[in-house]
Amino acid sequence: MRSSMNNRIIRKILAAAALLLCAACAFSGCAGQKEHGNETPLKTNEPGHSPAPGQAEERGAVVLSESAEAYRELFGILDVPVAEDGKSGINTVVELDPAMAEEAYKIDVDGSELKITASGDTGVFRAISHLYTLFDGGTLPDVHLEEAPDTELRGVIEGFYGVAWTHQYRLDLMKFMGHARLNTYIYAPKDDEKHRAKWRILYTSEELAKLQEIVDAAIENRVKFVYAISPGLDINLGSKYETDLEKLFKKCESVYELGVRNFALLLDDIPTLDAEGHAKLLNDFQTRFVETHEGTEDLIAITPEFCEAMLTAKYTDKFAPLLNEKIIMMWTGNSVIPPSIKSNDLANITGKFGRKMFIWWNYPVNDTMTSNLFLGPCENLGDTLSDSIVGLVSNPMNQGYASMAPLFTISEFLWDMKGYDADASLERAAKFLYPGCSEEFLVFADLMRASSINTNQSSLKIKKDIRTYRNGSADLEKLDLLISEMDNISASLKTLRDKADSRFVAEADPWITKCEAYADICAGLFRLEKQAKEEESTGASDKDAAQKLGDSITAAMAKIRGNSYIVSPDALTLVVNKAKARVEELLSKYGIRVAYDPEPITNMNPYQDYTLDKIIDGDDSTYFWTAGAFSQAPDGKGYIGLDLGRVAEIKKIHITTGLDGRDAVITAVVEYSTDGKSWTKLASGKLGDNIVLEPEGVSAQYVRIRGGNSAESNWVILRTFEVETA
Repeated sequence: MRSSMNNRIIRKILAAAALLLCAACAFSGCAGQKEHGNETPLKTNEPGHSPAPGQAEERGAVVLSESAEAYRELFGILDVPVAEDGKSGINTVVELDPAMAEEAYKIDVDGSELKITASGDTGVFRAISHLYTLFDGGTLPDVHLEEAPDTELRGVIEGFYGVAWTHQYRLDLMKFMGHARLNTYIYAPKDDEKHRAKWRILYTSEELAKLQEIVDAAIENRVKFVYAISPGLDINLGSKYETDLEKLFKKCESVYELGVRNFALLLDDIPTLDAEGHAKLLNDFQTRFVETHEGTEDLIAITPEFCEAMLTAKYTDKFAPLLNEKIIMMWTGNSVIPPSIKSNDLANITGKFGRKMFIWWNYPVNDTMTSNLFLGPCENLGDTLSDSIVGLVSNPMNQGYASMAPLFTISEFLWDMKGYDADASLERAAKFLYPGCSEEFLVFADLMRASSINTNQSSLKIKKDIRTYRNGSADLEKLDLLISEMDNISASLKTLRDKADSRFVAEADPWITKCEAYADICAGLFRLEKQAKEEESTGASDKDAAQKLGDSITAAMAKIRGNSYIVSPDALTLVVNKAKARVEELLSKYGIRVAYDPEPITNMNPYQDYTLDKIIDGDDSTYFWTAGAFSQAPDGKGYIGLDLGRVAEIKKIHITTGLDGRDAVITAVVEYSTDGKSWTKLASGKLGDNIVLEPEGVSAQYVRIRGGNSAESNWVILRTFEVETA
């Protein structure tokens, strides 16, 4: 959901999109990947969740009694071990209590018996999924717990822009959702033309066969597969309405035949605000399709005004009173990507629609922030939110496997809002998804936690000590602590690369690479600071040691030339940004001069893998492609340029923009700076696709190009940026 991207750009970008490397699931049962073991602990901080390890026995399997035997298949789907000999392990019984809610369950483990109580199949399935997480190294602790979700609908909407998830990932996701007790998946990939731009066209037999596989996997894992279609761009709401409506019904009929019983009509990100027409469309789908197809549940829908900031009297105030009372309405909150959602935030919209809302939560989605990988847990949702919503679906990242840790925590929040603990939940997610390297994943996630839902704060555990260093008051003890922590980060990331599922690593690689380099840069800098302090007190001087540290720092910096991915923006990044100047200062007393390569700089996000390093790779055919116009940068003033590493005399600047007439910089300003703060203009206006400037008497450390017209909406292709110095 991105209202700022117009449809022309969507079609252009998606047509050029390269396929993402398929990344694999980091838990058992997915594409034949390695087993994740039984590491996830019980939630020990909540009432009724108090395992007694001292009473536990080594019983790494269950023995199915007659009452439990009927559910043997469910134990298999969820990977709970069943004793093959029918003897060793813990005797298991299932008791049905029709008075319990559909997904509620009780688990009692006492000595040699396990008892599951639920109202039926779904409750037993949820209990077994929780049971899986109780096994710890083959041990099942004695425990008594009762669980029921706080919200009816809990899950995932594949609703982002950019390259959609792979078929294999969607199958893996259904498995994960079964384990995580999520029950709703909304199929709404923006780059599926038959979902949106070409919604009238029926799926081919091959496409239907793939959808059938996903639907079957969803059913097996007790997940509602919601087929979403988005006809709002061009559906005829006038004279040819009935013709288009029949085409819509026919398209959905083909999916209904696959076993789909849940449907959504999405009218987000469209230019039309026809309140009466949209209300009639949704009402007709509810009464003429949903209510005429056996087993189909009430329609889910969203309108062009899907958050508080968008509401108008012209549209929503007219639309809401006309809407069928059965239709489930989606809502993103106070804004498209709100920093928080509380019950009070929904008072106005629930009043207008006269019903609880269904939250489309744009976290951890990163389609408009492609430099970010959001690994932080669910945060900043109100613990009374269930009073105002029927459910919540998360819109995740293009990096599907990396999205699973946040999704795990979102599920735990939706089951128990008042008892939810974000940090404890992320730890459980790590143990569940990253066996053998859960602590190492948490180190990485700690550097990737900054997002809009936590005021863009990394949770780096020694952030206070880093602040002390940046304030210039770090003593030798603090420097030793910082060095140790940086070494730990480096070692943890190496272990994560080695032990985490390779396809998760492939997704996260640019961020892992930058974290590794940042840790090495900081470790080298802190060692250099320590050497300087020690030599100051002893009067000694070790030029060779200083040279080695300088070389290691410059080597680490070279590894991330052009890497614009964001890691630890409020901690390590702040140290690294000042590292060049500080290293030069520390080495200057030895007479050592550091030779830095130019570093590309920007405040623009890259589109997919058209990354910033392409402007300095010496290849005119490769390019940095911005995911948005210059005017869409955080401060409205996008720029791309070079940091030369030191102030030098500028002889020549050569910049090439655009490709085959596409996305050139139409009007621009080229400017320079000695400190990165105060800028002086060299040239401006319509400078063309091939910009060559030969200034006289200009010295600078930074040179950049930025937009010269705030009204321009085209994205930017920059092929080369070269600066020749004296």
